[in-house]
Amino acid sequence: MKNNRRDFLQKIGLGTAGLAAVPFVATANSQTAQKADADDEQYLQIGDDIAIAQTKDGKIQGYILNGIYTYLGVPYGANTAGKNRFMPPQKPTPWTDIKPTIWWGNTAPQNMDRRYANPHASFADH
Repeated sequence: MKNNRRDFLQKIGLGTAGLAAVPFVATANSQTAQKADADDEQYLQIGDDIAIAQTKDGKIQGYILNGIYTYLGVPYGANTAGKNRFMPPQKPTPWTDIKPTIWWGNTAPQNMDRRYANPHASFADH
């Protein structure tokens, strides 16, 4: 087996190119890791004038987490207790104040009224 200069230079050239690329790969990986660390941080916005939306039944207020508007527990029907028991769904009763929708509403059909003190306390607790 005979070695020639061309094969030798090609092998050395590829090895040198590989070694020369290591600092660039390391830098790219560290930049990716730094970006991932920054992306892990959560940014929450909640307050009196934040994430207010108008529905056909009244205004609701949610919160913004990492740029995503979130509304939890928006009523989509009337209470199913009493005269509405075993009846077709009814529209919710309209409201005039801004309804806080930062926490889940009651689950059906269990009576979960006053399970949590109020939506703000439940949100802060969890």
